[in-house]
Amino acid sequence: ELAESLDHSQYTTANPPQRKVYDVLFNYQNQAVLSGAFQGAPVRVESIHSGHEVDSLAVCVRDYELTGSLVVDLDFHSDMFDAEQREQTVQHFLRVVDAFLNDSGQPLKRVDLLSAGERSHILVEFKMFHSFILGCAYRPI
Repeated sequence: ELAESLDHSQYTTANPPQRKVYDVLFNYQNQAVLSGAFQGAPVRVESIHSGHEVDSLAVCVRDYELTGSLVVDLDFHSDMFDAEQREQTVQHFLRVVDAFLNDSGQPLKRVDLLSAGERSHILVEFKMFHSFILGCAYRPI
């Protein structure tokens, strides 16, 4: 299995901070790593965050013990996302997951990311901006 996995390593793209090719990283890890025992002692694999990411958003989905139970980490670069944006992104991600669990065959473009509150806020802001640009009076609905 390891040899098969390494075959795909040639397709990775370097992403130096000074010349970024991408800004969001998605990492799916579903290979058992040292699960079981080492020299008779039980071993449990865990991820240890380095405390530093260069990507604006890193999404890591993993199942180290091949249980079929996925763990998802969303790692936000704090210079790019404030607390409200982080929470909003988590909620959008969960809406995608929920939509997929309800209908795994639907195209991603059909998933509604916005809550009713977000949609209303965006529409009101757009109408206010549009009215300002056209010089029209804004009247809330």
